[in-house]
Amino acid sequence: MRYISTISALVLSATLAAAQSSPSPAQPESLFNPDFALVRSKVAAALTATGTCKFAPGGGSCPQNAPCCSGAGYCGSDPAFCADNCQATGSFAADSCWPLPMAVNLDDQFNDKARLVHIKDFNGFPNTADWVVDRSPGTREHAVIENDKLVLKLNRVEKHPTTGGGIGATVHSSRWMKYGTIEARLKTASNMPGTVSSFILISPISGDEIDFEVVGKDPSDMQTNFYYRVQPGNKVDYSHGVHVNVGLDTSLDYHTYRLDWTPTEMKWWFDGELKRTTLASEVVGSYPDTPMRIAFGIWDGGHGEKAPR
Repeated sequence: MRYISTISALVLSATLAAAQSSPSPAQPESLFNPDFALVRSKVAAALTATGTCKFAPGGGSCPQNAPCCSGAGYCGSDPAFCADNCQATGSFAADSCWPLPMAVNLDDQFNDKARLVHIKDFNGFPNTADWVVDRSPGTREHAVIENDKLVLKLNRVEKHPTTGGGIGATVHSSRWMKYGTIEARLKTASNMPGTVSSFILISPISGDEIDFEVVGKDPSDMQTNFYYRVQPGNKVDYSHGVHVNVGLDTSLDYHTYRLDWTPTEMKWWFDGELKRTTLASEVVGSYPDTPMRIAFGIWDGGHGEKAPR
C-alpha cells in the first residue's frame, strides 16, 4: 500500500474576535491546543497499568463482548471505542482495535458540506466523511464550510470551560498517513496577538507531530516545527523549531503551504519555495515515524499557564 495523501484546497478563512495576549513560547499542539490536549489527557487516563483499561468491568482489560478500550478508558464494541483513539494495551486482544484507515489521494475543494462531520456524529468509517470537527464547547459552530471554503472561527465571547481563553476549532482528517505530501491553500486567521493558525500532521496516540504555525502577533513569521513521542509527564524536546520570515502578512490573502514527509526527510514549502529541510539522519531518535492525521486549527494561545499540560 502506498501511504500517499495530497490535499489541495481553499481552507481556513477565519472570522474571530480579538484573542488574548501573545502566546507562550512554541508548544506542541498536542499539549497546548485545548482540543488536542483533551484527547491526549483522555488517552493518558485510559490505561492505569499495562494491559488494564481504566474503567473495564471488574478491572483488568476489556471483556470479549466489549473488546475495545477507548481513549477515555471505557470498554465497548462500536466505532466510538474501536476506532481512532482505541488503546490496544487495554483492549481484549492486540487486534481488537480497528486498523487505522490509511490515506488515499484526495483533492478536496470543500464543496460538499456532508463530508465534514462533528466528532460526536462520526461513525469511524472514512468513506462517510473526509474531515472531523473536534469538540466544540459553547453554543456556536466553530468550523463550517461556507462558499467552498473550510472556515474556522475563534470566538472570544464564550470562554473555554477549561482554559478560560477564547473558543476555537480544530478539524482533523478521517484518514491517517505514514509518509507522503500534504498541501493546502489557506489564509491565516488574524494579525491579532494570541491567535494561532495551524496546518499540521499529528498523532494523538504516539505523540508525533509536524507543524506549520502562524501566530497573530507576527503573521509574516511562519513557524515550522516537529515533535517526537510527546506524552504527558515526558520531557518535551523544544529544540526543533525554525522561524521563517515569508515577507508578507499571511492573514491578508491565500498562500500555499506544503509538507513533504518521507522516511529520510521532511520539507516545508511556502508558495512553491522550499523553506526548510530536515534529514532523519540529523535527528536520529527524534524523527516522527508513526501514522498521523492532518489537522487544521485556530486557537487562543493567550491563555498561557491556564492551558492543560
